[in-house]
Amino acid sequence: MSSTFVTLAEVLEARGGPLLEEEVWSLLLGTAESLVDVSYQGHNNICNIISPASLLLSATGTLAFKNCGLSDEVSTFIAPEMLQGRASSTKPAMERMLVYSLGMTLYWSVDFHLPQNQPVQLSDHLNSLLLSMCEDLAHRRVTLASVLEACESQHKASALPPPARVIGQLVEEVFHDSTEPGSVPDSSVPLSGRSQMIRERLHGKRGPFADFSEGCAAEGRRYSTDSDSKSGSLPQRQRPRSSPTPLLPRGVRHRDSSCSWLGRSPHHDISPKTSARSHSPSITFSESSLSLSQRKAKGLGPEFIRMPDEPPIVLALPGSIVSKKGRSCASQREVAVILPNGQYVMVRCDIKSRARDVFDMVVAHANLVEHFYFGLAFLDDDEYFFLDHETKIAKVAPESWRKGQMASFLLFLRVKFFVDDISYVLHRLTRHQYYLQLRRDILEDRLYCNEETGLFLTALALQAEFGDYMPELYGKNYYQPEHYVSKRMLEKLALPSVKEELPRLHASHVQMLPEEAEMEYLKIGQQLPEYGVMFHRVEREKRELILGICAKGIIVYEMKNHVRTVCRRFLWRETDSISTV
Repeated sequence: MSSTFVTLAEVLEARGGPLLEEEVWSLLLGTAESLVDVSYQGHNNICNIISPASLLLSATGTLAFKNCGLSDEVSTFIAPEMLQGRASSTKPAMERMLVYSLGMTLYWSVDFHLPQNQPVQLSDHLNSLLLSMCEDLAHRRVTLASVLEACESQHKASALPPPARVIGQLVEEVFHDSTEPGSVPDSSVPLSGRSQMIRERLHGKRGPFADFSEGCAAEGRRYSTDSDSKSGSLPQRQRPRSSPTPLLPRGVRHRDSSCSWLGRSPHHDISPKTSARSHSPSITFSESSLSLSQRKAKGLGPEFIRMPDEPPIVLALPGSIVSKKGRSCASQREVAVILPNGQYVMVRCDIKSRARDVFDMVVAHANLVEHFYFGLAFLDDDEYFFLDHETKIAKVAPESWRKGQMASFLLFLRVKFFVDDISYVLHRLTRHQYYLQLRRDILEDRLYCNEETGLFLTALALQAEFGDYMPELYGKNYYQPEHYVSKRMLEKLALPSVKEELPRLHASHVQMLPEEAEMEYLKIGQQLPEYGVMFHRVEREKRELILGICAKGIIVYEMKNHVRTVCRRFLWRETDSISTV
């Protein structure tokens, strides 16, 4: 099975219930070992926060951590000293903050989907350990080394299964669940707003063994009940100061400045009925009441134009899947992966890391369940070449990268395998990636379509990215033509006629939802003659030929008037062998 990662939140959502105590012990031991390993490499490599959405599990039993910045969504799991702006940057202080995050994350896991009046079933031993990990005062919090020692002792005394086996079984539950129709895990599990509730339940079951820390919780705490939560009497934990949350396009979740989720795209399994809600359930807004400048401020338009300006996401391969030299800074390298939406993901890896290692980290970050359609490719002379999963990155990277003289090696996450019928793709998020790649390939003239079809596709893209056309609000200059119409088409049709025609075509798709517009775009796009073809230039007797490789065979093209023209076809079913001269 692939070592593709899933998040702990996805594991719990697929299960529909909490972790068992044995699973918590195994996950705690595996995470503590990984954190000690990462800490050994230097505290600059340590992630800032651990949450159910940033703890990554693989089917091979390895763990990884996704960096996320401060946001309301993860504030439940942030140590108090970090929220209050008095966190130290020393290695011991950072470890204690991670211990707090890990403790809150694991208690969240045993409390998942439990009614508020139902007690959490934990032994006193585990409960006391989690409680000592979640102490508000950092100096009273148990150390990472003590957590590891307690877990190792428990595993030896209770003969528990190794963490790798338990982690692999948890991931298998997600993959098994995702293969059943209509059972796609919801990666948007609400994390925020539960800190005090979790702490009430945690402190309410403090066992007699408080030997993990010097502090002691106040007596008399009890479980939260349904009546408590309904009355709204639970105090909320202090949030970090931030600017007011901006209004967002329909279906788009809030993103903090240092953590971008591809899975939070406008079309990731979001109900049309709830997509226009703001963060407060009691406040709604109407898109038609916003000015054009407000709508543009929300981030309308192509994702792949906006996202490159965002801060890159930083991921690090866990020490368990890199070579022993991974502990040395001299063997560490960076690979920059550009996602279909234009977002940069920086993956810190070892010089001997394979393409599969980087690919698994990226698709886990992107929440791509149907990852088998995708691959990592590098760009050489404006041509994409896909890497085999077992290929070492160093084999295709420039020598300057191998010697550590080059900051990062650039790769692209792209669709590698194209379906004949887009309805075969089950997940909206996967279809969204197909749309983004097809949309950009047509814009950059990598995929040819005639002018009439091109304008119709452009109108669908405007509907998907701007919503309904409102002439009194938009006028005719609400988009940038070069972001929607290819250079070749602009030269052939002339800009004034394009500006006149596109608003009319856009208006013809009124009331079409964004995901419906993307689906129509894909249905038309897959009928294009060059859909699913990968092009590579060859020269023959001073004549430029292009080889097109696709699922049906090999197509030979000639360039005539800057347009590819088919001159030969070799179908796979009629091909016995391929040789080179």
